[in-house]
Amino acid sequence: MTAVRRAKEIEISWEMDRYNKHPQIVSRLKSLNHFCLQRADIDLTHRFSFATSTAYTDMDGTSVTISVGDTNALCVASHSLAFSSTTYRNRLSGDAVFAQGSLEAAELLTTSDIYSNFGEKRTMNFNTIITSDDPGTIRDVRQVLESTADVDAAHSGVLNTYRGKYRHVVLPLLASTATGARDATKRQWWFLAATGQGQDGWQAYYVVYEPMNLKPPYVDPSNDDTTLGTRMSYGIVALSGRGVIGSFPTS
Repeated sequence: MTAVRRAKEIEISWEMDRYNKHPQIVSRLKSLNHFCLQRADIDLTHRFSFATSTAYTDMDGTSVTISVGDTNALCVASHSLAFSSTTYRNRLSGDAVFAQGSLEAAELLTTSDIYSNFGEKRTMNFNTIITSDDPGTIRDVRQVLESTADVDAAHSGVLNTYRGKYRHVVLPLLASTATGARDATKRQWWFLAATGQGQDGWQAYYVVYEPMNLKPPYVDPSNDDTTLGTRMSYGIVALSGRGVIGSFPTS
């Protein structure tokens, strides 16, 4: 895990304070409350946005290494194990869009491609579907998870075995570039993950080293302008691809 430190500063001029620009001052002050947290949000989301890569260059021009323990990208067709020649895949073959059939294909990987580092078969409770905010993909997920009957059945009254089985998490920033701009080629990407289970699920960690805080204001003695800023430090790491399965359609 590599710690990063984020900062945001605003400047309030003597003139703004003197000549009753208080609405603008309040607006600037409020912006300080969001920047660091929003930056942490996009950094976390980009672990999925760049799940097929081992590194990317962030909006500051810094190279961020995001490979997992076997030096591969988070989601690939062949992950290696530390003490076995066995390999496993956690990237869906064909990168299909979300549907009941592709969800079943991902579930098949949860039964066939979960191993310990010694090549021993393991099980995990995959409980979360992750998508972008693409309306069509969200609709497809909700149809599969919330319909009262099998969505592919030709008649009603057929039990929908997926109803209530998974939690659906929407990441509005998933379909984005490293600078946070919209990247439509990623809008249909989706993931199946075993979350919230510690070492029994997907091992990915977010650690806050310095909670967001307001630094003491500084008054420039040369012009009486006041500078205020926030600071925050955190780290993000995914130890393994085991526990998350991704599909990356680009159509």
